Amino acid sequence: MLKNYLKTAWHNISRNKLFSMIKIFGFACSLAICLMIGLFLMKEYSHDRYHANADHIYRLINAEDNYSPIDYRVKEIITSNFPEVENGCLVQVQSRPIETSHDNTAFYIDNMMSADSHFFEM
Repeated sequence: MLKNYLKTAWHNISRNKLFSMIKIFGFACSLAICLMIGLFLMKEYSHDRYHANADHIYRLINAEDNYSPIDYRVKEIITSNFPEVENGCLVQVQSRPIETSHDNTAFYIDNMMSADSHFFEM
């Protein structure tokens, strides 16, 4: 039965080549777009979900470039003035390379991230 369906489909595809190619190309593009949208949504909704209390953790960032230009003193102001905020952690990403050396060998560290002592309490 399946063999008969495949023969009929192949016959229709070979008879209407241009129309079949347009339909196959459109289906492939729509399937690829749906997969990309699905992967994007999975990434967005799974961000920082590995924490035990992920629904209580928030990040303050600039949405345009995923960067947080917040001063380090803001953490203390927020935790002291808002009783809803239990704890805070300052995480900084260095965008420029940092030169360091070890045993008279100099090298650069790219994309270094640093956090304060409250990082593991989050």
